[in-house]
Amino acid sequence: LRWMSPFNLDGEVLNHDRYNIPAHYEDLLGQIVRELELKELPDLQSKLHRLKQWYQTEFRYTLDLTISQPSTAMREFLTEVRAGHCEYFATSATLLLRAAGVPARYAVGYAVVERTGDGSEYLIRGTHGHAWCRVWDEEKQRWIDFDPTPVDWLGSSATQVGWMQHLKDMLKQLREDFFLWRTNPANEIYVVGAIALIGLGLGLVVVRRLWRSRSSIGGGGMAASYDGDRENTPLHELESLARRALGSRPSGHPYGRWLMELEARFGRMESLGEAVALHQQWRFDPEPLEEPKRERLRQLVADLKEVLREQLRQAET
Repeated sequence: LRWMSPFNLDGEVLNHDRYNIPAHYEDLLGQIVRELELKELPDLQSKLHRLKQWYQTEFRYTLDLTISQPSTAMREFLTEVRAGHCEYFATSATLLLRAAGVPARYAVGYAVVERTGDGSEYLIRGTHGHAWCRVWDEEKQRWIDFDPTPVDWLGSSATQVGWMQHLKDMLKQLREDFFLWRTNPANEIYVVGAIALIGLGLGLVVVRRLWRSRSSIGGGGMAASYDGDRENTPLHELESLARRALGSRPSGHPYGRWLMELEARFGRMESLGEAVALHQQWRFDPEPLEEPKRERLRQLVADLKEVLREQLRQAET
């Protein structure tokens, strides 16, 4: 809870004098004190009872304010509108008690009115904010609470708690419990260990993804792998020989274009272009390749193998 020196709703901050009231309200406050006969009552409890009864019977609690002029808000509240929220009741009661010679202060804080589902703890929400009075009890030599706001304010301000709100409350409770556990020095070793495990796990995930990415592009310049369905042609029989001559096929480099580099390197492979064209037609033409053309490709590949082997033997010697 937080206590403050009283202030009126016109915006004028009052000093710390427990008897102080704004000069322009002295006549109005004095008139109400006389009507209620607050000074004539014999003790503090009688004064508080009389004032509370007056608020309960003559005023009503509302959050829908109809006060028109901020500069005369307290005067309108006490004489005309007689409806407002807790700040109006607490401020006016503080000023009336001071005018009656009773030391009083304005207090703000929260009304603790809601428990958790199991009843073990209280919940305090923003809608539970409240204002009231603190009155000096001369006999007991201490400040006591006095709430002049009509009691139905709790019903008017009650929070409608559905399943969604219960879920949010549970998540907030878990977050707060975890925060308390995490900041406890006795749990420091567990916190460090958990962070280390999480870091290690993330590191392993990153390494695994990098390794899979490297493997998917063949790593070190190997040709990209393809796991889907595909139909090989006789031209694929040249791949191992071509790799000895040209090195690994670069990722994304078409197979036919890669093989054509053999002609630029060795020459004497005039039939390679025809073989690549038949290979492309066999693999990608919607119409099936006729058997004579398939046989022609097989023959071309056989001839190319002999030429390529001979070229490789000469290059190696």
